[in-house]
Amino acid sequence: MPVRIGAGDLKDIGFDVVERRWNDFSDGYPLNKDDLILRNNNWAVLSKDADVISAGFLKKGKDNIPKFRTGKCTVFLEVPEKVYTKFEEWRDNKVRPFNQPIFVL
Repeated sequence: MPVRIGAGDLKDIGFDVVERRWNDFSDGYPLNKDDLILRNNNWAVLSKDADVISAGFLKKGKDNIPKFRTGKCTVFLEVPEKVYTKFEEWRDNKVRPFNQPIFVL
């Protein structure tokens, strides 16, 4: 993962990671990456062009020159409530064979 990566690119990578798991969990309910929101560890929305990771790893030294340091960067890929509510309505109205669980974690 590059240290300098924009929120849009990071969102694409995150979506690629969770898409199959979402499809398994939701029994194929469609999820569009544009419906998702990328947030930082303070739950602030990250703009598409924001440099997400470098602030956690590039720190200015005594000479005021940025240097790579170990660090941590946490981001969240949120499924907004309105999107998840639509999924729940779809799931609850879906015809299922008798005694089939709604979903399995």
